[in-house]
Formats: sequence, structure tokens, C-alpha cells
Amino acid sequence: MPRWFISRPIDSCNESELVAYRALNKLDDSWAVRWTYDYLSKDTPREGDFLILGPDGRLLVLEVKKRERVFARSGRSDGTDGNVSRDEDQVQSQKDGVLQALNAALDVKSDGFELPFIVPAIFSETGNSLDMRSREQPFSVIRGEAQLSRIAGHWNDLTAGGKNARDPAAVRRLFFKVYGDASP
Repeated sequence: MPRWFISRPIDSCNESELVAYRALNKLDDSWAVRWTYDYLSKDTPREGDFLILGPDGRLLVLEVKKRERVFARSGRSDGTDGNVSRDEDQVQSQKDGVLQALNAALDVKSDGFELPFIVPAIFSETGNSLDMRSREQPFSVIRGEAQLSRIAGHWNDLTAGGKNARDPAAVRRLFFKVYGDASP
């Protein structure tokens, strides 16, 4: 089981986040996961879903898309509506916010220390395929609980193009400094 930092009561989470939690809970203790974190987007406070720290010092920002709910009166939905541009903007904003928070927490920019490679991804319960990042789509889409539960096996594919941190232990300490507190 990974080291968990949970900021919200589990009973107040939506079903899709619980599905993601169950899948991520299959990771071993070399991983760390923050469930619910704050970040700034254009100076506006926002809330992200999951941050996953791999044993190699790379981070995955995971945005969970809810099961689609259609409202009877308006016919509008609050789930994934196929608006890839909006989803991409949201997950890229989360990535930028995490990078900003980690940068701010560095006491001194030491020689040789690199901030971790951060990958944005979206988890959707629907479907069963994994869409890798491409030049046209700079984030991954993880579809289905089975795919997410095997994230460790797909880690190198998900974080393709990123190198392991030079000092994973230093990245881990920085991650715990910024995101290790379990308070909201």
C-alpha cells in the first residue's frame, strides 16, 4: 500500500474518486499519493484530485472525471463531456500549480537539484484503453479501474520523455514538505 495523504473525508468523495482510490491503493510502499491538494491557477485557489509520486522521483497529476450525470431540467451534464480542450487546460493548470508550489518550497536552489518531472493525466471510468501522450495531446488519459490499478506497470509509458530525478530521495522530501500534511 502506498503512503497516503488524504485531505477529505472519504465518505464525502464522489464515486469516481473512490474507484481511483481503490485502484491506487494497490501500489506498494515505495509510492506516495496525495488525495486532494490545493494549487493556484492564475492566482485563483483551486483543488486537484490526486498527486502520485513514483519511486523514481517523477510525479503524476491525476484529474478524475466523474461519472456523467445528466440534469433533467437543463439536459446538461457534469461529467466528462468530450471537451478535451477544457480538460487539457484544467490538468495543465494543475501541473503548473504543483510545479509552482514545489519551486516556492525550495529553500535554496542547490546545484544539481532538479524539480521532478511532472506528467498530467486524466482518469475516466469509461472505456478500457490507455491513450498515451502525444505532441497533439500533452497529457495521458487512463480509462477504467483495471488500467489505473496497473499504473506501476505503465509508469514508464505514462512518464515517457521524462527522466528519473537525479536524487529521488530529495524529491520525496520536497513532496512531503509541500504535500505531506494531511490537512486541507
